[in-house]
Amino acid sequence: MSPTSALRNSARGKALALLIAIAAAALALPGAASAADSIYWSNYLGGKISHANLDGGGGGGDLATPGVSPEFPTGVAIDATAGRIYWADRGAIANAIYFTNLDGSGGGKVFTGAATVSEPYGLAIDPAAGKLYWANSDEDAISYANLDGTGGGDLYTVASLSGATLNDPRGLAIDRAANRIYWANFEGGAISYANLDGTGGATDLDTTGVTIAHPTGLAIDATRVYWTNETPEGIFYANLDGGGAGQLSTTGAEVNGPAGIAIDPGAARVFWANAAAPSTISYAGLNGGSGGALNTSGATLESPHYLALLRAPQAAPTVKVPEISGQHLIERPLYCSKGAWAADLLGSYLYRAPQSYSYAWSRNGVEIAGAGQSNYRPTRPGTYNCMVTAANAAGSTTQASADLTLMRGFALSSGFAPVRGRKALVTLTCAGDGRCKGVVKLIAHVGYRRVVHRNGHRKVIRRRALFPIGKARFSIYPGRTKVLRVKLKRKAKRLLIRKRGHRMRVRLLGRDVQHRGLLLKAGGRSSALARTGHRRPRR
Repeated sequence: MSPTSALRNSARGKALALLIAIAAAALALPGAASAADSIYWSNYLGGKISHANLDGGGGGGDLATPGVSPEFPTGVAIDATAGRIYWADRGAIANAIYFTNLDGSGGGKVFTGAATVSEPYGLAIDPAAGKLYWANSDEDAISYANLDGTGGGDLYTVASLSGATLNDPRGLAIDRAANRIYWANFEGGAISYANLDGTGGATDLDTTGVTIAHPTGLAIDATRVYWTNETPEGIFYANLDGGGAGQLSTTGAEVNGPAGIAIDPGAARVFWANAAAPSTISYAGLNGGSGGALNTSGATLESPHYLALLRAPQAAPTVKVPEISGQHLIERPLYCSKGAWAADLLGSYLYRAPQSYSYAWSRNGVEIAGAGQSNYRPTRPGTYNCMVTAANAAGSTTQASADLTLMRGFALSSGFAPVRGRKALVTLTCAGDGRCKGVVKLIAHVGYRRVVHRNGHRKVIRRRALFPIGKARFSIYPGRTKVLRVKLKRKAKRLLIRKRGHRMRVRLLGRDVQHRGLLLKAGGRSSALARTGHRRPRR
């Protein structure tokens, strides 16, 4: 294994250890210890917004809602990027749409403008479009409000809709990819949809083969729509393209007055709220069976209605890790991209978008102190990585960039240096990723002889010695070429003009310099060297 490969393998191992340390440190931060992948629900009779851990451990609790008091909450949706949860409330006093921050720092009422808000059942959110949607069971309308507080309106009413049922709608889901909004008709006994932009395209979904009676909530994944049925009780589904309807096997799980559903495709699970006593939050496999109930100890469970799943940020399915950009040179800024993160699955009521990002940089697997920004200016050669930690109210996830190895800069000579007067014109090119900076030295091999007499005998001893003939400082940026004027010693000129053709090979030495031979060559008799006053040697 080459030294470079060994360095890179070592760096990857150290980077992995660093990622583990960063994740452990994130969990140790204040407020992060309680963060976990969670499921949220509205308690219709309990007047609380509650939550529990999705992994079944740790139980649950009730969400603090300072400034607002839920009365009869009937639907929840999460804006993970803003750290907020919204709910619909059909109470006589609190008949409106509300929100609170997931960290319990405060909340308020959503300004709905001209939109109908009459016994809302079910809530959906589209953060990218900046809109909230809900179903009005009393007025038979699908309405919306803008998240920026500029009001709202009715997307569909019975008068404006043709081709689809709109009768006591309870529960809805949006599909941005197909530009559709789906809703369940509690009294109408149908699952319907229309264009999300309000341009029509309304119809009832083909659910041939199953009985729909009093559906109270629905959610969609890539291929199916799932809904909860009160009569007959159960979890049902139909293909989004029509047909293929059926009832989901819920073996091992309780189905007791189901009201609201959510899907986690990654875990291959479907969750639902059982509103009838004794209330539970249950789940089953997306393909049926493997059912059970979540541990909700510590949380209110009084006629739970509608669900929302919140998970820590996840890498995008087609992973695009953070990338380091910039000039890839020492002493030049490097920039770290955020990487690719999985989007919310709005129709499934699964929210996982990052709320914030933090950065860290490492060199040769060791974290660089103080390097906590998206940019960093390296000062030394080595193998660099940037780590991006995306976080939301459920926790954090870290992704690391690929290795970027920056090599030390070193100067290369052209191998030939003309001499003008007392200066050798040495051409240097800076290779590598760092600035070449140091001292260059020219060293000549000078031959000499000594005559010694030993025991009456005359003996000539010939030797060669290294003789410095000049030096100069240099500073060259990566990729640049510079002609360095090295001042020669007087003895160097005498040595040069005695050489045949006025040529002399010397050694090029110095810090940040590739050591190699260099040929010095002076001009002819009319050159500046010949005009220095030195006589030509006799033949």
